[in-house]
Amino acid sequence: MAGVVRNTIVVGGGLVGSAAACAIGSAHGGRGCGRLLVLDHAPNPIAAPTLDTYSNRVTALTPKSVNFLRSCGVWPKVEAQRAHRVGAMQVWDGASNGHIWLDADEAGVDSMATMVENDVLQHAFNQRMDELDSIEIIRGATVTDVSYRRRDETGDGFATLAESTHSSCAAVSLDSGDEVLGKLVVGSDGPRSVVKTKGGFGSMGWRYDQTALVATVRVSAAGPNDIAWQRFLPTGPVALLPLSPTVSSVVWSTTAERAAALVQLPPTEFVAELNDALNGEMSGRAGTQGDAASDEGDAVTAELQRLGGKLAQYIQTVSSTAMAGGATTRRDPPLAIGVDDGSRASFPLSFANANHYVRPRLALAGDAAHKVHPLAGQGLNLGLGDAEELAAIIADAHAVGLDPGDIHGLMRYERSRQSAALPVMLATDFFKRIFSTANPTVSAIRGLGVMATDRIAPIKSRIIRQAMGM
Repeated sequence: MAGVVRNTIVVGGGLVGSAAACAIGSAHGGRGCGRLLVLDHAPNPIAAPTLDTYSNRVTALTPKSVNFLRSCGVWPKVEAQRAHRVGAMQVWDGASNGHIWLDADEAGVDSMATMVENDVLQHAFNQRMDELDSIEIIRGATVTDVSYRRRDETGDGFATLAESTHSSCAAVSLDSGDEVLGKLVVGSDGPRSVVKTKGGFGSMGWRYDQTALVATVRVSAAGPNDIAWQRFLPTGPVALLPLSPTVSSVVWSTTAERAAALVQLPPTEFVAELNDALNGEMSGRAGTQGDAASDEGDAVTAELQRLGGKLAQYIQTVSSTAMAGGATTRRDPPLAIGVDDGSRASFPLSFANANHYVRPRLALAGDAAHKVHPLAGQGLNLGLGDAEELAAIIADAHAVGLDPGDIHGLMRYERSRQSAALPVMLATDFFKRIFSTANPTVSAIRGLGVMATDRIAPIKSRIIRQAMGM
């Protein structure tokens, strides 16, 4: 490998890195954009899914993401395995009367989203990469460093540079002792990205006070089970996402202690807790989340809570009367009847954003660049948008003989993706915070806003377009 300079090195063979590789390799009629190397930390490619076993990590792909996957030859391979159409979504506030119903038929579109297991998607990417002659994959690769090189005076070797100025390529060091060279290195190696750290990218972020629990459940649904459900509780949202007529995926954001307990519950008790969270009386009413004055022993706070509760009742009464016209009826989600063995797992939630997405000869994509709360289901869709934009820029540079690692070309990618990612990230963070309180006044005002959104067609249409990635 010494002395060979690839056009592009993709560090990270997960979903976003694989998507970027497939898009770059599929450019120019499948001829690609020069030699491309994927460094995959996983030692073996993921196996094809079995008929009745579903992965507990899933993604609601927007129509825009599906079109991108179709353009680079991946989507037919997903469809050959399995994917499930989402025809409508219902989002409702467990602490108020507010809800919003988003329907593909009403919006005049084919679907709101398409549910795909991450394992199915990864297997499809691997199949497509195997078809593309320009792509080479090294599996079991652990990256330890990223630095810069410049051809020496003889033109046969490379000198190490302390900075990127006048560099000919970037060097990626592996724990095996090998070193690979590329004109552009794409860091799609997750939130703890070595490319981001070693490349000198600054980053900001924080940990949320929530942990996500995921699980695969069997449901008793009337009809095709093509509705995505999400209920906001003060401890976090719980989502039920359809995978088949009888199978759904759960993404339940709650406290770390609660998530740990839910993972360990016997199956029947977990199913009962899930159905209560989705269908029962709101478990997290004001006063149960540490907000109650009795917990604090504060008489002043108790009085404010009492007055706030009366104000909340007034707002809900007025808003329900004023907005009676054009209201949609809130539907009940299907009941879970079982949970798949071994499907329950949990992981902490966080927010992060790199200060820059590019440096000379380096670009970040996916969770290496930005990480969001899962409540809007936009994390992977943002990453696929990164892959699509970066591949287009690399293809444009290759078509006219330009260096793909040139910072001037890469800045186009940064401007485009920051303008796309930041509004979604900030909106998601805002909704996480505004729905994470059981304060009765805030809940009532919040519910009023949700009800208004459900009844005002232009706003609702804009939300549908945003949810679809349009």
